[in-house]
Amino acid sequence: MTSAAKHIGSSESRSTATPSKALTASERARLTDLLGELKRRETLRAESLFDFMPRVSPGMVRPDHLAPVVALFERILAGERVRACVSIPSQHGKSQLVLHALACMLVRRPTWPLIYLTYQQEQSDDQSHKARAIARAAGVDLAADRANLRMWRTSAGGGCLFTSVDGPGAGQPAQVAVVDDPYKNMAAALSPAVRKSVKATFSSVVLQRGQEGMSVIVVHTRWLEDDLIGDIARGEYGPGWEVVNLPMLARDDGSPAPRPYDAATQVLNPKRTLPDGRVFGWTLAGAQALLRSLPEHDADSMGQGKPRRRVDGALWQLEDIARLDAPPPLSRVVVFVDPNQATEGGASKADDAGVVTLARGQDGNAYVLGDASRRMGVQSWAAVAVAEYDAHNAAEIVLEGDGGGELNAQAIRAHLLAEASEKSKREGRYVAPRTVPVRVVKVGARGDKRGRCETARNLYGDTKAGRVSRVYHVGRHARLERSMTTHDFATAKRSPGDLDALSLGVHELLLSSAPPSPRYSDTASAVRGALRSTW
Repeated sequence: MTSAAKHIGSSESRSTATPSKALTASERARLTDLLGELKRRETLRAESLFDFMPRVSPGMVRPDHLAPVVALFERILAGERVRACVSIPSQHGKSQLVLHALACMLVRRPTWPLIYLTYQQEQSDDQSHKARAIARAAGVDLAADRANLRMWRTSAGGGCLFTSVDGPGAGQPAQVAVVDDPYKNMAAALSPAVRKSVKATFSSVVLQRGQEGMSVIVVHTRWLEDDLIGDIARGEYGPGWEVVNLPMLARDDGSPAPRPYDAATQVLNPKRTLPDGRVFGWTLAGAQALLRSLPEHDADSMGQGKPRRRVDGALWQLEDIARLDAPPPLSRVVVFVDPNQATEGGASKADDAGVVTLARGQDGNAYVLGDASRRMGVQSWAAVAVAEYDAHNAAEIVLEGDGGGELNAQAIRAHLLAEASEKSKREGRYVAPRTVPVRVVKVGARGDKRGRCETARNLYGDTKAGRVSRVYHVGRHARLERSMTTHDFATAKRSPGDLDALSLGVHELLLSSAPPSPRYSDTASAVRGALRSTW
């Protein structure tokens, strides 16, 4: 090649080459921001749920006590298929954990479709608000339809449906489904209709909508053996489910405390003071006191996650309790009391006082109107009995008198005296105590307590035998009905106070031939005399 040709080729090469262009300052800044955002997102995708929660919600306490639940979600985020149900006591932060877990999933797995289900659509909508705020704080890129409260999506195609037992179902498959408290309260859990609805929703909305490999987490406080966790644990939804129970107290059976329990306190969520001065968690004494304040079966189920199994020796079954929303015309309302002589503040587990209000209808049937039974001393049950008398416009208070007799009647008189004395002090004048008719019944003369409970049970209906009930419950009385369906008469040495009061009432209203007692003028006069002597 000649020198001229070389020169021409070199010129052509230079003329066709794209000249380099230096980035402007704004372009360099933009590129730096993009690289930083990519690095941030990569970091977030590797961030643990434990670290994620306090970062996106400043001031939130790291939920170390829920480590087993966090581990379940971490396994899901790692790509593992997990099916688990978790029992946790109320007020231990389970819903906060669930909402943060959903947001964390959309950060680390933005293409995943998720389902969140709870007991009521209003509650689900409220949780959607909270979860979306958490997702925004975490940097989740929401799609243009983010204003949709019940179904919001990420720009990558994932998202979360927020629904409920009484709400709409899912219209698309889900990668992960979380069921958070499908029962509103004890009354709902005790309702056969509600439990049936929960089962149907769990099958149709959750399980049938899942795509292959879908993970499911069910989290709720235990209520009874036939709740959703109980159904899963019994294998009604197939094998492969993990069952996790986190009782409020770890060492309720004397065994060593497993993690995550504090070795010293044995409390699931031990009490601690935060840097800002807030106090969080429970002391051992506080947790023990709470559990002691609950009926034993409620402490077992709600607190310890160990609801009692169906008791063969129980006289009643839930399905045999006939219910009405409102009573028919009534002829007589009576407050029935199975008292005790426990001092205030010193009542033990054996010191339940039964206070149950029943009425005889004009149709000749008995109607349970109220149950105010609980663990309490003399002064408390006397005050509660009078309060129930007032609330239901009752005709009298009937006291079981075995072992107490006149002492039980005196407890009512003492309360009326204190009531009138307080009113006299307020008004600056003598106020006579009011008259509350009180009648004492000796149970020993009318059969023992167990026999009386069996007689009362026979007056309830029997769906299997086709027997129509003569006793109806107006509304729901969760504590009383738990005693009716869980107390084992075959092995127990004594019956609970609420059952004794119930059976006394059924016997007196439907079987007793004794005429109602007159209003106790002698009771009123005794109280008036005592009051005048102190005024």
